[in-house]
Amino acid sequence: MSDLQEVTDRRPNSDLEYSPSAMRLYGRRGAYFKGPQYNVRFTVDPAESDIALVYGYAYQGHCYTLPEPVFIVLPHGSQRPNNGGCGFGSDYDMWIVEKLDTTVQMQLNADTFEQAILIRNLPGARQPMSYAGKAAMLHRGGKLTE
Repeated sequence: MSDLQEVTDRRPNSDLEYSPSAMRLYGRRGAYFKGPQYNVRFTVDPAESDIALVYGYAYQGHCYTLPEPVFIVLPHGSQRPNNGGCGFGSDYDMWIVEKLDTTVQMQLNADTFEQAILIRNLPGARQPMSYAGKAAMLHRGGKLTE
């Protein structure tokens, strides 16, 4: 994954009140992923939250694009009309959220079963946190004191 890219020639539209802890997320509402042999649709309670595929965001007057879009669960009522802020046209949706609000990020990987299950779970390919429990048990032979 690459680093965030700041879009320097664009700025968020200033028609909304500024808040130092607010983030403006730009993306598309809905959670529908279609591949050559499958269709995936996420559903949430529409009275409580929305799911969006977020492509970029604005924070403290700067606009950023994400290296790859992410599915995010957003609180209901945070969606606002988008008038082309940060270079995202009116065909994109905009949400205003507080940076300390909780959310859920979902990651989709489309691959073969060999790649998705077998190769990703080989000892050298696992996430570093999966080794933490094993390392704690091996330390001093599993004893807490010497």
